[in-house]
Amino acid sequence: MNSEKKCYLSEVHLFKAEDTCFAFLPQNLQLYELDSDTYDQVSALAEKYGTQTPVEDWDADLIEAGILYESDSPAEDRIKQRHEAAIAAMKESNKTYPITNTVLQIANDCNLNCIYCYGDGGSYGRERELMTFDTAKKAIDLMVANSEGLEELVVIFFGGEPLINFEVVKETFAYCKSLEESIGKKFRFSMTTNGTILTDEIYHFIKDNKISVMVSVDGGKDIQNKHRCYCDGRGSFEDVCKNIERFKEARGGFLTARATVCRTDIRFKKIKDDLIAMGFTNAITSIVDTAEDSPLFVGGDYTDRVLEQYQILADDYVENMMQGKKSQNNLIANTLSALYFKKMKARACNAGNNGIAVGTDGNVYPCHRFMGMPEYIIGTLDTGLNEDLRATYREATIYNKEECKDCWARYLCSGGCSHTSAVHGGDVFHAPSCYCDIYKGLYEILLHAYWQLKEWDDDVFRRTLEKSDKTVNTLA
Repeated sequence: MNSEKKCYLSEVHLFKAEDTCFAFLPQNLQLYELDSDTYDQVSALAEKYGTQTPVEDWDADLIEAGILYESDSPAEDRIKQRHEAAIAAMKESNKTYPITNTVLQIANDCNLNCIYCYGDGGSYGRERELMTFDTAKKAIDLMVANSEGLEELVVIFFGGEPLINFEVVKETFAYCKSLEESIGKKFRFSMTTNGTILTDEIYHFIKDNKISVMVSVDGGKDIQNKHRCYCDGRGSFEDVCKNIERFKEARGGFLTARATVCRTDIRFKKIKDDLIAMGFTNAITSIVDTAEDSPLFVGGDYTDRVLEQYQILADDYVENMMQGKKSQNNLIANTLSALYFKKMKARACNAGNNGIAVGTDGNVYPCHRFMGMPEYIIGTLDTGLNEDLRATYREATIYNKEECKDCWARYLCSGGCSHTSAVHGGDVFHAPSCYCDIYKGLYEILLHAYWQLKEWDDDVFRRTLEKSDKTVNTLA
């Protein structure tokens, strides 16, 4: 032991899963299995010294693992320096981020009236109207004008329900294709639909032009008809079911469903299994984002039950991989990939940065979820983008969110959705703390799954993650 050097405890998160002890180091996304004695030792060091006070009794094994380190300054100082350097780099970077994808609110209207809709039945609190081709054309021109250096651009048809304005969808697609040669860029297209509308013409348009499609649907008959009704109160289950196979055929045999999970039924795997039984090839389940006093809210007292359901999904994912079965779950796969390849993200999404959303009124928003919220407009099709307002979202990182700076899960959560932060935290610089317990519990579950799969077969695990499909953005 070199008595001239100081030794500090690294930032470490200790937890247990199925009687196995773990230490997770947020600064480099490293996970270590500890025996119970070492776990108790590190826990005692944390309680006695924290990360600011030099540790008196060194342990060479803990230094080798990075849990203890020799330095002239404690972890908090290094974290602070890292944060300050990141903020300085962002301020010095070019303000004009190229736009890679644009969400077009083709219809500020919908034929459904879902009980949890953050868009107020597709109207977003505004007059119901359809986007004109002239507005869509201007939106494409805006993206092209702000896409320097890019070879591929993504257009996302959204609503409301975009297929009630199919004529403008077709016109917009044709306009984009007409530009490709002259601008030297390729366009890709995706659409989020409620699945109730599918004519022969729409079928062939999707098939012939390889439009990526995601269907928003919440599960079997009971839950679908309870959550996703027509405006006159009729359930939509039967209409969605009769269209699934044709949507899937148009998509080359692959079709993803996205289910919003509410307090009415939080059985994630059951919902996913029901959707697969209906004919979907992949199913994504996401918890509802709603007011904390809503009867649909799944945080608070429901946190433990939600985590039980995430545990079931994670166990299913691990079991399927070990059995050589394909198991698609974007949330799980993305987190495992981040852990394996040490992908540390300071911002959760590209809202207002590389991505924008354009409303039927010609206003430009940081993302589709902000539509109808005038205080978050970042430009118009007539005046262009306000780069100072766009910079707000570039700076909405974990380094600028008080709740995130010292959170052990910050590089996995990346600070959460900007819209959710704005609604629940008051602005984009405050994390949605009402969901933090769910996120932290979920990441402990996925850290355990990560360890299980590395212990099982590290090579197969790595190759599976490397083969993860890159799909066009679809939204809900």
